[in-house]
Amino acid sequence: MIRLGVKGIVHGVDIDTSHFTGNYPPAASIDACLSDAEPGPDAEWRQILAPAPLGPSAHHYLPVPPSGPFNYLRLHIYPDGGVSRLRIFGRLS
Repeated sequence: MIRLGVKGIVHGVDIDTSHFTGNYPPAASIDACLSDAEPGPDAEWRQILAPAPLGPSAHHYLPVPPSGPFNYLRLHIYPDGGVSRLRIFGRLS
């Protein structure tokens, strides 16, 4: 789970698997939530990126249909593997 510095509208993501040539996740998805406190088990998460295929040692720039605002994100990788960085692109709301 990742808490954004401020709430915003997400337009795209970069799921970076650089340096992971054999141990990268074959797919990933992202959920988002708007909450005043850290989301608990009853939080309402919304999928903003459906499972998308990933490859080895590359930047994966993926568009996200504008929605939100959100201030918490969570990355799911299927089934497992290494992610170097997750970059979020969007605008403040």
